[in-house]
Amino acid sequence: MSAPAARLLHALLLLATGAGRRPIVAGLPPSGAGSRPPAIPAGPPIYDDPTPKHVTVSFPYLYYMDIQFKKDLRLALYGVGGVAVNGNWADTGMSLMNKMWSQVKSHNLQNKGINVWVYERSEKLFTGVELLTPPPAGVTLEYKEVHLPEYVCFKHIGPYEKIKEVFPNLKYELDRKGINHILPYIEIYGHWTEDSSRLETELCWCIQ
Repeated sequence: MSAPAARLLHALLLLATGAGRRPIVAGLPPSGAGSRPPAIPAGPPIYDDPTPKHVTVSFPYLYYMDIQFKKDLRLALYGVGGVAVNGNWADTGMSLMNKMWSQVKSHNLQNKGINVWVYERSEKLFTGVELLTPPPAGVTLEYKEVHLPEYVCFKHIGPYEKIKEVFPNLKYELDRKGINHILPYIEIYGHWTEDSSRLETELCWCIQ
């Protein structure tokens, strides 16, 4: 048998027996596989990468998350605050945000177009936006400065209604890894798009 023919036969034997293939690590997709499944599975996530400053989190069935450690988040917000009675955060937040945007639009206030929700103690919630210039007299929006010296952040890509499914799993992992996260917790909503699968929201916890 010639040398080329022998090499070809050897390669076919490797394919037939599975030898030489890329090993598939639990929780990691094979080469060429999609990075996200169509749905979020139930159950708490696990860490694939235990490094302390950049941690990859994945759900079973190849659902991936990326938690990043960051520093010095500063936001100068104008908006409306209130209290989420009985923990009704969604309805409270929408009501506050609509009041905020009503004033922004009626006074033609130039802004960055990014909604920010700030969750605080005693069920307090503030919804605001960064303005390009301070508002004129007569505008009743509250001013709030937010500073997170150190924080962890996860960028959620997908429909807003999925955040409620992602949030408890992320919190579970932070608790399990002993990451001391405290309020305020902040949600930063990216620019709107009709394609809900491309919506981006940053979920940020202050840490100690």
